[in-house]
Amino acid sequence: MFVPRCHVEAFWHTVIKPMITRSELTPILDYVQKTWIGIPPRDGARGKRPIFSVECWNQHRRVIEERPRHNNFLESHNAKLQKMVKPNPSVWDFLIAMRTAYQGDFQILHQEWVNNVNKPRRTEDVARDRRILQQVRRWSEVEGNNSRLRPEEWAMGMVTAMKD
Repeated sequence: MFVPRCHVEAFWHTVIKPMITRSELTPILDYVQKTWIGIPPRDGARGKRPIFSVECWNQHRRVIEERPRHNNFLESHNAKLQKMVKPNPSVWDFLIAMRTAYQGDFQILHQEWVNNVNKPRRTEDVARDRRILQQVRRWSEVEGNNSRLRPEEWAMGMVTAMKD
């Protein structure tokens, strides 16, 4: 979600949930709320915190700071390492695999990271990131007494921004 952390719960209850009206999606909404949003207190009963805190998954700050929104590069390195190391290796076999990985591909990748060398990104991905950033910055138009943009309009703009 791309709204500021302090607005996530209210945004979920006032914008997202009312927009999804198909009854067959109720189990998915319940799952998302229990896992990512949390259950608000009701009728004297205590609420429940989400399994994953908003700080773990919210993307607002990452987008504003123009940082990656994913960890695909880590998944790639992990997959390469798993191919090199057999299941349940001995310590010795693991150390040999790590040394081999470091001497090969990982050393090159590490040097690229240290020197801030990035592979060129696809034009479509760059354009989508730019649209998402512009829409995230528009959140200020939703906040405050003089808001020019309704939260629902902002949400639809975000959906449009994320399309290829």
